[in-house]
Amino acid sequence: MTLFDDKGTYTRRKGLNEETNKALLIQHITTFNEKGSRMRDLLHVLPDLTKDQIYRLLKILRNERKIYKTGNRRDSLWFIESLHKNKP
Repeated sequence: MTLFDDKGTYTRRKGLNEETNKALLIQHITTFNEKGSRMRDLLHVLPDLTKDQIYRLLKILRNERKIYKTGNRRDSLWFIESLHKNKP
C-alpha cells in the first residue's frame, strides 16, 4: 500500500468536513429551489450521514439564514433564502 492509498482511506473514513457538507446541501437545494428539496432527497446528497446529522446541518444553515423550510415533518420542503421572493 502506498502513502496515497493511506491518505485516501483516511479521508474516506474521516468523511467530509462540516463546511463541505453544508456546501453540498446548499448546492442541491439551489438546483431544486423552484420546487423545494425534501429530506429523502437530501439523504441521497450525503449518503454517509444519518438523518439526524443532516437535520443538524440544515438547522445550522437555517440559523445562518441561508435556507428556510416550509411544511412539517414529511411534507417539509427546503429552499434557499435569497432565491425565494414569495416566501410564505
